[in-house]
Amino acid sequence: RVSLFKNSKRLLCLTQQGIDILSPFSTANRELISYSDVTSISCSEKHVLEFTISTAKGATAYTCRDRVTLVTMLLYAVELASTERNSVGSSSFPSFSLLKLRKHDERPSEVTMEVRSTFIEIIKKQESDTRADGAMKALIPIHNILFVGKTIGQPPGLHLQLRNGHFHRYMHHDTTLRDQIVSTIAANAKNYLGLAIDVVEMPDAIISVSKDILKNANVLFICSADKPLQNGSTVPRTLIVTSDGILEQDPETEVLLSHHKMESIVFVVRHYEPRVLSIEYRNDHVYRYICDHREILISNICYPNYLKGRYLPVTACESPLAQKVVSWGEDNDTDYEDYILKRLVEVPRDDQAGIARILLDLFVNCTVSIHTGPEK
Repeated sequence: RVSLFKNSKRLLCLTQQGIDILSPFSTANRELISYSDVTSISCSEKHVLEFTISTAKGATAYTCRDRVTLVTMLLYAVELASTERNSVGSSSFPSFSLLKLRKHDERPSEVTMEVRSTFIEIIKKQESDTRADGAMKALIPIHNILFVGKTIGQPPGLHLQLRNGHFHRYMHHDTTLRDQIVSTIAANAKNYLGLAIDVVEMPDAIISVSKDILKNANVLFICSADKPLQNGSTVPRTLIVTSDGILEQDPETEVLLSHHKMESIVFVVRHYEPRVLSIEYRNDHVYRYICDHREILISNICYPNYLKGRYLPVTACESPLAQKVVSWGEDNDTDYEDYILKRLVEVPRDDQAGIARILLDLFVNCTVSIHTGPEK
């Protein structure tokens, strides 16, 4: 919670009754805001972590490491409660009737797309059930959309490329309506979440837009890699490192699967296993690869950060502690943060005593008790 003199930690919980805000240190310091009392939720343009909850009584600002996800869920909960208070079917959000294209040339299905503040709701009627409760719903968080594609030709198509590599394809006979959907999605991402979603024109709905992104980019390195899956298998990938970010695409279809800015990288992990590396991002996503050109790849990731005066740590293990250190607030001295971070990532993960000695530097004004017994 942001205040004039001193910020204070808070736990923010979404309940059926409303937004429950409490102190992690005392249950007496507690506030419950009903969803009906919320007049607006807005993101700060100056501070990437700050957002404000406004009610009739006033406005309170907070900072959160994952602001986008939190504001997305807050707005959706407020809007959902508002819809339930009103009569069914009286939603004030723009709604569009589209045809959803399926894989393997199956017959398209009729769906209704409702663009909410931070979500896209896809409503599909079950063919075997014509009742209102027979509708199937799917939610697409707007912050999970990597880009929106407008297909060239007839009928006008709409392509939603998600950050997890999946995509959704739709079509409609009216180009004006299709463009209205695209502008609504882009406007909501900017106005409610402070995000910019790329809008590109595509010859068809499944080709890659890597060329469009790379058109004005300074490409530093391109290599092939294998990406391990949870089931133990691997899939081939092409990694493209530019001065601004890292792109991952399918080598056969050239479909863009992910695109991350350099500023979003927390650190690079050079594993003890040969050829294995991980890239950890501020949104807690971890991408692991197996690459024959690992050392060159890591060098080209670190180089553009070095030119921008940003130290990018390279460590030998995935450390949750380092992620938390990087997310410190602006009130701390950035040079001291970098100094502590450099020392932390160089300490082996199992060296608890070494980590404790470094952390003592952070609490020079406090009385700290260090337990080094095996039970700790």
